[in-house]
Amino acid sequence: MPVTARLMNESTTWDNVKALLGKRYHIYKRDRGGLACEVIVPFVMVIVGSALTKLNFNKSSMARVLSPSLYPTP
Repeated sequence: MPVTARLMNESTTWDNVKALLGKRYHIYKRDRGGLACEVIVPFVMVIVGSALTKLNFNKSSMARVLSPSLYPTP
């Protein structure tokens, strides 16, 4: 059986996943800046966004009454 036929017919999903993970590992090993941009920076942004939800931006102000007389008439 030719090599190409064997590779196309007998490869499993797990073989494909292992190959993709190995490729991704070698890319990250060479490019640490890419790892920072794809993993670390989004993680930090999620943490900062979560911290911003804990802040209280609403200031106490007096209640305002809304009525139709406040709107301009045509």
